[in-house]
Amino acid sequence: MLYFSRIKVAAILFTTLVVCSFAVSNFVSDETIKSWPAWAQRRLVLGPDLQGGTSILLEVDQSEMRAQFLQSLRHEVHSTLHDAYINLASPPAVRSSGVEVRLREGDFQAGFTKLRELSQPLNGVRSLEVVDVGGGVIRITPEPAMTEREQQIIDQSIPVIEKRMLVKATAQREGAHRILLQVPGVGDPRRPWLTGGMMFE
Repeated sequence: MLYFSRIKVAAILFTTLVVCSFAVSNFVSDETIKSWPAWAQRRLVLGPDLQGGTSILLEVDQSEMRAQFLQSLRHEVHSTLHDAYINLASPPAVRSSGVEVRLREGDFQAGFTKLRELSQPLNGVRSLEVVDVGGGVIRITPEPAMTEREQQIIDQSIPVIEKRMLVKATAQREGAHRILLQVPGVGDPRRPWLTGGMMFE
């Protein structure tokens, strides 16, 4: 059983009262504390966990991002083969999760080698998979590159979101494709939070 002397009990009570006195200004109006001494006008600032607020989970639109990436890759494939004077049997086209292009028989090997140059090693893995699927068709699949691009988009978006907020907020990665945005002290998620009047819904 713990035992405290009367002096310790008195010291604990005194310290508690002093600390609580600093919170008194949080319970009165601004007009009232204006007449108080400057040292007594200080208020305790609650942290985000005590202020309450709103949390929003933002997610990267993977389908839109991948569609734009594949269209960009299609243009790059066409430009690369055109600059190398390689004849096409049919122009590059987006097929499912990749880009396919059909080359003329005499230019196939040169075109295949040229397209392989587009793939740069990324963490020990080629960023683009360039495969001969037969019939003079080459398929370019950018899965490793798209995964890396998704991560870059999320990492680059976090400081941009925080900078554009009209109120103090924190943004952090939540999983592979999401950003958790926490806005302390704000209870209405429909109010505009971003510069330019943009809002979340």
